[in-house]
Amino acid sequence: LQTEKAPWNIHFQRLAETFLTRKQSFTSVIAPGEFLYDDVFDNSGEHAAMQAASVFLSMLWPDSSRTFNITPVDELKGQPGVEEYFRFVTRQVQRYMDKPRAGLLIALQEFEIDMQVFGTAGVGAFDGPDESTPVVYEAWGVKNMCISENAQGFVDMIYTSDKRTVRQVVEEYGPTNVHASVLKKYQEGKYEDKIEVLKVLEPRPVNDRANARGEFVEGPLGMATRTLHIDCENKTVMRESGYAEFPVAVGRAIKTVGEKYGRSPAMIALPDACS
Repeated sequence: LQTEKAPWNIHFQRLAETFLTRKQSFTSVIAPGEFLYDDVFDNSGEHAAMQAASVFLSMLWPDSSRTFNITPVDELKGQPGVEEYFRFVTRQVQRYMDKPRAGLLIALQEFEIDMQVFGTAGVGAFDGPDESTPVVYEAWGVKNMCISENAQGFVDMIYTSDKRTVRQVVEEYGPTNVHASVLKKYQEGKYEDKIEVLKVLEPRPVNDRANARGEFVEGPLGMATRTLHIDCENKTVMRESGYAEFPVAVGRAIKTVGEKYGRSPAMIALPDACS
């Protein structure tokens, strides 16, 4: 998948240099906080991309979480208590989506700017840290993602890698699940050393979901989507779990038949922006 994506990285790098300077690390490595505007003499394209993202988001999500209501199917309408129950469900969902710690607005903003510039982006919904924030949202950028499609053309497989500090890895996965060398670094106080973590989301084979009697096993290991968190350097699976539904929605702005990645409005505007 990385080999398939390699030609796209050239597109993405040029787009980032023109329309989203802070993400120009597809074919080069930039240090956090590095000054990136040395060769930028006109950032009208970046302003236009930001404005387009704002307009699209305001049209798609005009009233934040109150943009939608959850309603019963026709067969249940008019039944005693049903309407009130669905109003309660709607309020609960809206309340939790609006929580600042859920991160929905930030995820949607980042998703939309990536869609305008790169044409491919994702938003993930995951279990929150506690009952007060039962769901959290994350923006998944195309820089770290390699994707694949199912027979219907929907993304059902994502491999994404990122550098995490030793402290972050140990805190997230626990001292018993990380490799011994990582735990040693943590105990020696080398908290800021980096570990490459590969996250895998893929369909779980039916045979892996069933027991010897052919029955689906209960719990995460019996769910349709498998997730693996892998320490790439030490080749250690730090977490294996699952989801009943694919947790990351990947959008492609302009989709060409035969291509997995989307094309973007910024690609169309690139010749004018560079002239």
